[in-house]
Amino acid sequence: MSLCTPLLTNVTAENCDALFACSLLIASFTFASRTLNSGFTPMGLVEVIEVFTLVRGTASIVEKARSWIEQGDMRLLLKFTRCAQQIPKSKNSHEVHTQLEALIGDYEDIETYSFQSAAQAIVLDSIKHLLDVFDSCIASENQSTILAWPAIVDSEFLDLLSQKEDGSLVALAYYGAVLHVMTKAWWMEGWGKFLVILAADCLDEHAQSAIAWPLGVIKNDERSS
Repeated sequence: MSLCTPLLTNVTAENCDALFACSLLIASFTFASRTLNSGFTPMGLVEVIEVFTLVRGTASIVEKARSWIEQGDMRLLLKFTRCAQQIPKSKNSHEVHTQLEALIGDYEDIETYSFQSAAQAIVLDSIKHLLDVFDSCIASENQSTILAWPAIVDSEFLDLLSQKEDGSLVALAYYGAVLHVMTKAWWMEGWGKFLVILAADCLDEHAQSAIAWPLGVIKNDERSS
């Protein structure tokens, strides 16, 4: 990271492939090394935001150099290809879509929540982005598509997370539930459950009612296991 970070302000046709590959490896390794089974010190919200920032770094490189990357050896990594492992499409995908749409509906009803309007708008956009990314995940049959969410949300959403704002924690819990249901990659093992539990720990007992579905996803999976 110490070698590639200074180059992020000077992405060129010559270095973009190397930077893109390096950023993907760093982000993937960070996810893999911080799974619940890894034995690392448990992560907190600050560390999660740092991991999300790494994902955003990869997206930033693509944004600056997409035309060059599309012409190079890394171009296949930009395409949504069919995954070898089939994504569950019936009950799970329908339930996730329904729950995300319901949450969006709740946030669009301004009388339902007491968040400040600016914060509510940021949270609402983040949930809409999550639904869009989820739908793309299903359409492309590519589990990795769901990992794009931290790169798509507004940077102000991460600021809300750092402040432990209730709405941002609710969105984080829903993202965790979607990861838990949809992603089976070995290097993401435990992340969905971890994010749901982390969000729940940061919310008071009353606010936890807003993440009943993510908590239920985790509990149901534990019972079936």
